[in-house]
Amino acid sequence: MNRFAVSSTSAQSRKGPEGHGQSNERCCICIEVKPGSIAIAVFYMVLYSVTAVLSVVVLADGDLQRRFARSICFHMKSDGECKGSDVNSYEKKVQILGGAGFVISVLALPVAATLIYGVLKIRPCLIMPLFVWNIADTLRDTICFFTVYKLWGAVRSV
Repeated sequence: MNRFAVSSTSAQSRKGPEGHGQSNERCCICIEVKPGSIAIAVFYMVLYSVTAVLSVVVLADGDLQRRFARSICFHMKSDGECKGSDVNSYEKKVQILGGAGFVISVLALPVAATLIYGVLKIRPCLIMPLFVWNIADTLRDTICFFTVYKLWGAVRSV
C-alpha cells in the first residue's frame, strides 16, 4: 500500500496484482520527495557556490573592499562624514565578513552534497544534515537581523 497516495482505492487500481508499483497521483503543487530534495540540494549548492565566488572577489579586490567600507560608513554615521580611520575599521570588518562568507559557503557545499547522496542511495541519516544546517542558518540570520535592527535604531536615534 502506498502511504503517500491521496486516494488509496484509485492508487490500488493502478498497481500490479500484488500492489507493487508507484502511484501517479499528486496534489496541485506538490512534487515527490526525491526530486524535490534533489532540487533543494542543487539550489543550495548553486547558492553557496555563488556566495563563495563573490566572497573571493571581495577579498581579492582591495578597491571593492574600500568602496563597501565607505558605503557602510556613510550609512552608519549620523552626520554622514567618515574619517580615514573609520573607513579603515569598516574595511577590516568587510574583510572579516568576506572571509566568514567564504568559510560558511565552503562548509555548506558538502552538507548539500550529502543530501543528494542520501536521497539517491536512500540513506535517511544523510538527509538530515542539510535540514539541521538550515535550522542553524535561520537562527543565525534571525540573530543578525535583530542585531542590525537594534544597531540601526541606535545609530538613527543619535
